[in-house]
Amino acid sequence: MRRLSGQSLIFEQVLLFGIGVGIFVALFAVFTVYQNYFTSVNLHNQLDEVKDVVVLKIIKLIEKENVTTHMVVEIPRRISDEGYEIVLSNNGLNVTSLLTGVSKSSSLYGLNESYNLTGSVMSIFGRIIIYKKENKIILS
Repeated sequence: MRRLSGQSLIFEQVLLFGIGVGIFVALFAVFTVYQNYFTSVNLHNQLDEVKDVVVLKIIKLIEKENVTTHMVVEIPRRISDEGYEIVLSNNGLNVTSLLTGVSKSSSLYGLNESYNLTGSVMSIFGRIIIYKKENKIILS
């Protein structure tokens, strides 16, 4: 049997170390991709939830006919570690992430034909106030 020379032993150790580093880098890349994917899915789902809650509260407010009233709605300050903005206009309700620009919209089921819809709110306040005055819905 032939014995390994000193160079072969060093080469073997360097090769083994290189393979270990390669496996570590590959696993890090795979887990980073998965984390980014699940963070994105989480952001989309939570923006949809906020949009749906605000739309539901606006509809509940509109059901109170001929009444000037308001409603306070608690919202999360941050979603997926990002702030967001809620904008109400005659085009509908739009919830937009400030960091990534991801946006979710609702047409509010044609309420813009009967009501004047206005207002915008930043999520950092943790709550929004929805006012109903005659045929106006105001978000502040």
